[in-house]
Amino acid sequence: MEAVAVDLAMPVAAVIPVCLAEGRIYNVNDTLWAAIFAQESAADRVRFLRCLEARKRAENWTLLGHQLANTGRFLLDLPGQLLK
Repeated sequence: MEAVAVDLAMPVAAVIPVCLAEGRIYNVNDTLWAAIFAQESAADRVRFLRCLEARKRAENWTLLGHQLANTGRFLLDLPGQLLK
């Protein structure tokens, strides 16, 4: 982490290890966002939280769409599975 701090010209204490790899996200939703919030003004925090809520709502609709599509596929395959 010291090398990262040197490269970014910031104190080592300000470096937060995270992982953004697919399926292995680590330390983003808790520690990183908390550190970002600590640096922002109150107005920016409120604005960011509104954006975060909107993103979650959009993500929920996307997930619901995927679930409905998978349910439809399951129901289409069900008669064939029952007859086997």
